[in-house]
Amino acid sequence: MNKKISDFLSDDKALTVDSDARVIDAIKLMNSEKHNYVLVTQNNHVQGIFTERDLLNRVLSEKNITC
Repeated sequence: MNKKISDFLSDDKALTVDSDARVIDAIKLMNSEKHNYVLVTQNNHVQGIFTERDLLNRVLSEKNITC
């Protein structure tokens, strides 16, 4: 394929949260901006990505929920 990665990028600004942010703050940002991920940063460097899938599988999984 001869296309560049930049051909697939949108003009939307990437959403970022600091690595010290609370999960609920990341979720609120994702919801308000209608994104399904945020980039996690520390000192303005990307450390990782937090996605809807992370929320479902790592935060809200059965083993983490107590009723």
